[in-house]
Amino acid sequence: MTEMTVNNDLPQAAHASVPSNPKGYFWMPRHRPARYLVDPVAFVIALIGGPLLITAATFWMLFIPVGALIMGGPVYLVIGTPLLLIYLRNNAGDTNGVMQLSLFAVLGLCVGGGIMSLILAGSSAIGLIAGLSVFAAIFAPLWAGGFGWIYFKLRKDIYAQPLPNHF
Repeated sequence: MTEMTVNNDLPQAAHASVPSNPKGYFWMPRHRPARYLVDPVAFVIALIGGPLLITAATFWMLFIPVGALIMGGPVYLVIGTPLLLIYLRNNAGDTNGVMQLSLFAVLGLCVGGGIMSLILAGSSAIGLIAGLSVFAAIFAPLWAGGFGWIYFKLRKDIYAQPLPNHF
């Protein structure tokens, strides 16, 4: 019988083309990231209670938070609800992540609103967009922090576990 040996003296570049993990090819499905269930009761309570809690705690500042709640509340519900559902469905989540999500959403809305105002109204609405953007950049993370604090306190343990990956 002959003895077989393996030559491991190949340069690193030769090993780079050989996949170390065969997952992702047509015969093996890719690993899907963890998915989570969203606690519906905690979500609704936190969605409404977060901004109300922040407004109740800060309304003494010349009633600015009350005006922000009136003007920004519908935008928060229309834009924030789907973003929060998508974020919480795909991430275990924490309050800091929710606050970062709100800042990115505000940034996107402000840039989009600025571009739309330049296209449709000329430069007359840029001042309004800039003024509202300042308030949005202040209150969106505060409201998201209130949402995150309430949601993660009320979320049941079963919703914090990732769903099993099925093919």
